[in-house]
Amino acid sequence: MKIAAERADEALYKKHLESLVKYSNEKQILTDKILEAFQPDKSMSFLDIGAGDGAITFRIAEHVGETTAIELNPELCDVLRANNNIKVIEQAFEDANLKKYDLVLASHVMYYFECDRWVEMAGKMHEALNPNGKLSIIVFADSGGFYDLYKSFYPEERLEAHEQTRSFVHNLQSLDMDPLMKVIETKFIMPMNIALDTFGYFSGIDQSRTGELENFFEGYVGDNGKVELSAHHNMILVEK
Repeated sequence: MKIAAERADEALYKKHLESLVKYSNEKQILTDKILEAFQPDKSMSFLDIGAGDGAITFRIAEHVGETTAIELNPELCDVLRANNNIKVIEQAFEDANLKKYDLVLASHVMYYFECDRWVEMAGKMHEALNPNGKLSIIVFADSGGFYDLYKSFYPEERLEAHEQTRSFVHNLQSLDMDPLMKVIETKFIMPMNIALDTFGYFSGIDQSRTGELENFFEGYVGDNGKVELSAHHNMILVEK
C-alpha cells in the first residue's frame, strides 16, 4: 500500500510539473539568456547542476565540446543519458568530486539547499570553474505575479528563497566574486482550471481556499481568457 501511494504521489507531482512546463515559456527564454551570457563555443566544457529533464542542458550542449550533468533523480538521469554526448553524475552536488569547467550553471536548484548554505554551495560552484570561466545561478526574484502568488498562498518559509537574493549577491562578494545580476521575465499562460489545479497543488493550500485562489487569478486573466502570470528570475553571473 505504501509503495502504491508513493507511486501515486510521484505521478501527481509529474503531472503538475508537466503543466508548469507546458504552459510556460520559461525554458526557452532562460536558455536564450544563458547562451547570450555564456557565449559558448566548441572549445569549452559545461557543467549543469540539477539538470532535470535536460530542457536547458541539451540546447547548451549543442554549442560546447563537453557537457556534464549532475542530477539526483534516477528517472531524469535516464532521460539525460539518452543523449550520448552528455556525461551524467547521479549524485548530490555537495557530494560530487568535480573537475574544472569553463561554464557552470545552477538554474533554480538553490532551493534544494538550506538558505544558510547558499554561499557555501556557490563557493563550491565557483571552485569548479577554470580560469576565465563563467558561473550562472538563477533563482526567482521578489517581484512579479508569481511572487505575489507565493506571498499570498505559499507557506511563509518558502518565501525565504525569493527574498534573500540581494543579500546572497552581497555575500558572494565576501568570496572575492564580482557578481552581476539581471532580471528576466517569463510567463505562465494557462486556462483557469489548470492554474487552480496546478498552483493549488504546489502551494499545498487547503481546498477551502480554492475560492480565494480563483479570485487572485481573476486579476491576471488576459484578453484571451487565460491566466497570465509573470515570473521574474534573478540571473546572477560570475566570471573567474
